[in-house]
Amino acid sequence: MVAPVTILPSPRSVLRESALASLVFIGGVAFIIVFLGFLVHAWVLYHAWSILAWSVAGFACYCTLATVCTLFLRVPRVEINSEGFATIGAAGRRFRRWSEIEGDFAIGRFFMRPAVVWRLTEEARKTAGIQKKNSPPDHDETIMFSTELSLRPAELVKLLNQWKQNASTPNEPQ
Repeated sequence: MVAPVTILPSPRSVLRESALASLVFIGGVAFIIVFLGFLVHAWVLYHAWSILAWSVAGFACYCTLATVCTLFLRVPRVEINSEGFATIGAAGRRFRRWSEIEGDFAIGRFFMRPAVVWRLTEEARKTAGIQKKNSPPDHDETIMFSTELSLRPAELVKLLNQWKQNASTPNEPQ
């Protein structure tokens, strides 16, 4: 019997990802301020610095909170055992059995970031309510937070494929 494996989040990666999302959002806020200030009302331009300062402060708190949650709650994470694997994230826990996975795990793209992707068997797809015509051509499901884990997506793919292969081969008596 092989001991289960848990891939924990990397606080540095979570901080990097949340800071990047914050910068993109603050850039959007700045664009909206300029757009509204010139087209709608000058009040927005007059108070632009205070609006941006509050946005920056709010997202600094978001980055700090995300990093602290990563440290104490250990979310997101992936738990792997002989029956299958579970992804635990902010939206909850999802468990997949090895028998529900069709083919191998692979690297895909999710918003221009690498992510672990896989195809489900027809039976699992029906149970999950996923229609093949609505799925992307290369996968049915993904681990969207792959870049926030302590393993890189390519290493996680290799590990998941190894566990799946070991689960599909019958145990030999020792």
